[in-house]
Amino acid sequence: RQSRSQRPARSSNPFRSSFTASEIAKQMKIKTTTGSLLTGLPAGKYLLASGQVANREQLEESVKQLDSVFAMAGDVEGLNQEKVTEIKNLLTELTPTISATRFLIQGLAPGPDGLFGVSVVIKTSDSKKLVATMGKIVEVGKQILAELASAEDADEWIKEIEGMVGHTRGAEKIAGASVDHFKVDFSKSEEIDEEDLETALKIIGKDGVLLRLAAADEKTAVISFGGGKDYMNRLVDQARSSDAPLDSDVGVKKVDSHLPKARYFAMYLAADQIVATINNVMTVLDEEKLPFEVPEINAPLTVCGTGGDGWAQIDLFFPADLLAAAKNVALAMMGNAMAAPPSQPPPAESPTGGE
Repeated sequence: RQSRSQRPARSSNPFRSSFTASEIAKQMKIKTTTGSLLTGLPAGKYLLASGQVANREQLEESVKQLDSVFAMAGDVEGLNQEKVTEIKNLLTELTPTISATRFLIQGLAPGPDGLFGVSVVIKTSDSKKLVATMGKIVEVGKQILAELASAEDADEWIKEIEGMVGHTRGAEKIAGASVDHFKVDFSKSEEIDEEDLETALKIIGKDGVLLRLAAADEKTAVISFGGGKDYMNRLVDQARSSDAPLDSDVGVKKVDSHLPKARYFAMYLAADQIVATINNVMTVLDEEKLPFEVPEINAPLTVCGTGGDGWAQIDLFFPADLLAAAKNVALAMMGNAMAAPPSQPPPAESPTGGE
């Protein structure tokens, strides 16, 4: 056994400074598909919609990069290194089981369930195991926080965070699926004003910061944020189908005809819906809306990825309709800035004294 003085010193920089060509090549083994990247996502107007496929070898190589991230935890005093390693091992086991992910942000009509709905659809070899592993990661993380918070010299903010974070397995049944809850309860924070919290809940919904996680079927897991139980119900039902209603969206169809057919990644960003949602937020908060309008143009800014064994290509597609809308917004704002101030009535004449 080496003495401490004989052991090689740990590098002060935990990140690797070089990679071999074979390591990079493994990460660049791109798996593409000619099928939909948006299968399982709910229909409707979207702010952002995206999808990606991956292959196991690529994920296994990518997850090795976690070593450098977790190496930094080794220098944190008081951190339970066994539990940190447990989280690392859980992530190492979990990540390669994922074959595809889909992500969606939608604006919702003003109401008690908030102004945003976020959907995540994960294709995996075993959805129940994925949900259970994600829950285990949260629980171990909470145990680490609890140990840090119980230390005599623990900072108050650590104690506060530990009390705010919660995870409940099988918290509710939605569309026949057992749903886990991961919640951050900001009402338990002494740093957040009650009025500010009420304002935030108008935007994110009465549930607050609550993630719902469930296995929709044997190979599909889903996560939702915002929109309440009804939004999760829609997500579970849609994820169980093989349909991709967003592929029929006018804007998606318009840009897809110009993009590579074989893809591993696609992301659609709808500027018109983003502006409309921002204005909804302003209305709920009794604030002025944006000083410009963007009509519904159905022309999303799109990022698309294709590739193969040892190469990748990223395309950025900027539709002409979106360019025209951006130009019109810029001209409108310039016009508002340059407009003459409203005319003021002439000052009243001073009264003259009588004889």
